[in-house]
Amino acid sequence: MSLATLNGKAVAAVADHGRAPNEQLRQARLRTPAASGSGRPMSREELADAVNRRVSATDDVAVQMDAGYVRRLERGESRWPNQQYRAALRAVLDAATDADLGFAVRRPPRPGQ
Repeated sequence: MSLATLNGKAVAAVADHGRAPNEQLRQARLRTPAASGSGRPMSREELADAVNRRVSATDDVAVQMDAGYVRRLERGESRWPNQQYRAALRAVLDAATDADLGFAVRRPPRPGQ
């Protein structure tokens, strides 16, 4: 998000990348309490760390999800994380399906359909 001016006033401007934000993922994160016990919702960084721990524990590989990637997922800039990330996000955010987190393969309709 950046700032632009409209009639001399600063307003928030969002880059038009043609994709809708993933509110389901964002709301799932915000419903999940932070591990610190502070009563606050889980931050993007905490979600990324939890996903990295989960993938490392279940698949024995090191992954590098970060808060920036979570932000891109929430903004809809990235729509389909890899299978390991989707599985870990479902586990961490207590979601039954990818669709519960707003993940679905979205293809434009073919001409004539």
